Amino acid sequence: MFYNAKIHWMEPKEGTDQMQRVTKQFLVYALSVTECEMRIVEWFPDNYQDAVVEEVKQTKILNLHTDISASTHWLVKMIDDNMDRAKPEFIVMNALNLEEVVKKMKLQYPIQDIEMIQKFKPVIDSDLVSEELPTKTI
Repeated sequence: MFYNAKIHWMEPKEGTDQMQRVTKQFLVYALSVTECEMRIVEWFPDNYQDAVVEEVKQTKILNLHTDISASTHWLVKMIDDNMDRAKPEFIVMNALNLEEVVKKMKLQYPIQDIEMIQKFKPVIDSDLVSEELPTKTI
């Protein structure tokens, strides 16, 4: 399952000696909300001062397709008409532009209708979306 984790931390404000609060959302692969929080906390970089997980929400994303071709991610909502009751499916993939997203979707999901495509704003870090779950040694 994929979760959207909203976190905030403090970092130095550029050009001053003041600190500023930064808030971002991250996509996380986990089996539960608790595991999502654990993965985020273990992942926090050292420069994220006073980092806090504000909120974790389960997403409806079924699959994530990423490669090194582009850094822009897109959320695609598809409808599978082959089912008795049309059910929306959400996929996140990276592509340079909208045209490339459509081409990739038609290749990977030829029988499904694309209902919506929009830029995906949460940060995707390979450590957080890996299906390999962290194992902590005691």
